[in-house]
Amino acid sequence: MQGVTHRQISVKVNVRVDEGISGVIGILSRIPRLRTSSSCQGRTGHWLINLKYGQTVPETLVFFRKLAKLHIPELEVKAIPYADQVFIKMTGSNADMELVENVFNRFVATQVRPG
Repeated sequence: MQGVTHRQISVKVNVRVDEGISGVIGILSRIPRLRTSSSCQGRTGHWLINLKYGQTVPETLVFFRKLAKLHIPELEVKAIPYADQVFIKMTGSNADMELVENVFNRFVATQVRPG
């Protein structure tokens, strides 16, 4: 927020998201400094997550590349910078979303410290 002179902290809140992408959003919400502002399960096999990691688009892209190193060959994944956030567009079969959840879950388990 512009002009705020006191410290701000992140708080996780309950929000409604599309059922088909809810598992991935739940996993991503465990990552400190990551904010999702919107998501959509879209048409069959197309998912979109609008996220920001840290303070800048370059920081978000570095984070995304770390995630992308997990490499899910069945899935086409693109990062599209937009304003101060990054759209993550994933294309694959509906069955691939379960694979994405498993891979992201492993990432969070190894990269994110509890608390």
